Amino acid sequence: MNLDCSFLKTFDVDLYTQLLNYPREVLTILDGAATEAWRLYNELDETQTMPIQVRPFNIDTTKHIRDLNPTDIDKMIMISGMIIRTSPIVPDLSVAFFKCHLCNYEDTSAVNQNFLKEPGVCGGCTARGTMVCIHNRSTFVDKQYIKLQETVDSIPEGETPHTITLRVHENLVDTSKPGDKVYVTGIYRAQPFRVSKKTRTTLQIFKTYIDCLHFKKATDKQLRTDSADDNPFVTQDYEELQILESERERRKEEVLELSRCPDIYNKLVNSFAPSIWALEDVKKGILCQLFGGSNKQFTDKNTGRFRSEINTLLVGDPGTSKSQLLQYVHKLSPRGIYTSGKGSSAVGLTAYVTKDPDTGEAVLESGALVLSDKGICCIDEFDK
Repeated sequence: MNLDCSFLKTFDVDLYTQLLNYPREVLTILDGAATEAWRLYNELDETQTMPIQVRPFNIDTTKHIRDLNPTDIDKMIMISGMIIRTSPIVPDLSVAFFKCHLCNYEDTSAVNQNFLKEPGVCGGCTARGTMVCIHNRSTFVDKQYIKLQETVDSIPEGETPHTITLRVHENLVDTSKPGDKVYVTGIYRAQPFRVSKKTRTTLQIFKTYIDCLHFKKATDKQLRTDSADDNPFVTQDYEELQILESERERRKEEVLELSRCPDIYNKLVNSFAPSIWALEDVKKGILCQLFGGSNKQFTDKNTGRFRSEINTLLVGDPGTSKSQLLQYVHKLSPRGIYTSGKGSSAVGLTAYVTKDPDTGEAVLESGALVLSDKGICCIDEFDK
């Protein structure tokens, strides 16, 4: 169940403040209250009630990844960025089931912040070291790691982009892909860093991550793609929650009325990059790329198809606003990526192998062309 924190703040400021400072404790209470209210409203038994998870979003301030500091640990925050890598879905232990191999005494233990307390003494025969974890009777949930990177417009000049690891569970798993620009609401966590996987010794340095509670696709005022995610736990746009159906119909009528205008082509050309004088033919070619066409399949099987997208190559003298035109396209296009040929290789545009600093394993990072899938990749200085 999604919870708009702006409504919560209007209802009770103290509860909103407690949610930001102590999210784990407050969310436990909210989950229980929501589950109990649903049970009473539908007149269900406790055995028939499914637990409800409250997913808050839309808090007051959005932080940059580079601005996170130790004062934010164990507090609820909201950050923005672009997803550059997603891991495979793995099972994560939620509730462990233990059984004594001497007296068959059974016990359960819930995982709390990635820590599992294993019962050392049997509650039935008081024997030590006899409790064994039974995996097929334990509870597992889906888990996924996501690497989030700062967007291009939020990186200071001359700086390298910062990244942070996200951990998503259950309904939020596999709801986004590399290249998506998202707003993430979650709890900023710190985890001890082990010297080795075989020892219990930990360093005084902690590694941080965000335990995700909610995703929001960042569309801003950009053009929209056809592949919208209908997941109820991923909010597409905050403003869409308040737009009435009549307002959407009004906008649709405005677009249809504009399409009937006989001078529509000149209006589109004049509205695209208005600060750049002339270059009407160049703007028309770029607009054709932005609008695209329709896919056409050949009648014979296995003979191919006509693509709906085109590639555009701008060639001209220095100082003719080629880079500025690319910047306008990057701002308009959904999932648009802007890169320069000076800092990218031919292989790096698709994918490249790098070492994960957390696990030390070799991972495949997505390049600019992969991140701009179903969007437009703007490559400046292409000849370099």
